[in-house]
Amino acid sequence: MDLNTAAGFQWLEDMVQPTSIILGALSIMHPQLYEDGMQGISLLEDWSSANNLGMNRALSLWPTAFTNISVIANRCTPLHR
Repeated sequence: MDLNTAAGFQWLEDMVQPTSIILGALSIMHPQLYEDGMQGISLLEDWSSANNLGMNRALSLWPTAFTNISVIANRCTPLHR
């Protein structure tokens, strides 16, 4: 999914609540992984604010400490590009 679309931004907004639950668990079970992920997102936000405003806009809504999300449906994944 291209996050630089209205549907992409809607997906980001829809993911805030379920991802918050996952992040809460991650922060308890693996606090260092959580902190490292949040630091990575922060560094991406800093870089994108000066270099890529579209990315910065998406990161302002990004609901997770991870820098990407893979979706598996029916035990199949789309080919990587």
